[in-house]
Amino acid sequence: MSLRILIGPLVAFGALLVAAEPASAAEQGPRLSDEDMLGSLDPGFPALSQVITLQKRGDISGALSALAAFVRAREEPADFGQKAKRDRNADASRAESVLGHRF
Repeated sequence: MSLRILIGPLVAFGALLVAAEPASAAEQGPRLSDEDMLGSLDPGFPALSQVITLQKRGDISGALSALAAFVRAREEPADFGQKAKRDRNADASRAESVLGHRF
């Protein structure tokens, strides 16, 4: 049997083995901890004052809830680029599912 005939099946088998390996914790995520994400927020941004206060108190769950409430309630993105108008009748169910960790 020639080596050339064996190479294809060996490569395919190797690919199956690699695909079957469980993902490491770093590959599964989260790649950024809740504390690190909250720590990356701008403490000078007035609309996030409640989030920052809760984070400083050590109430990570409360800070995350306050951040989610801020994102849901804001009228416009807080950037300096062109602002798109939001459609108040838009279906936000998929976004709410993501915020609820349902994928």
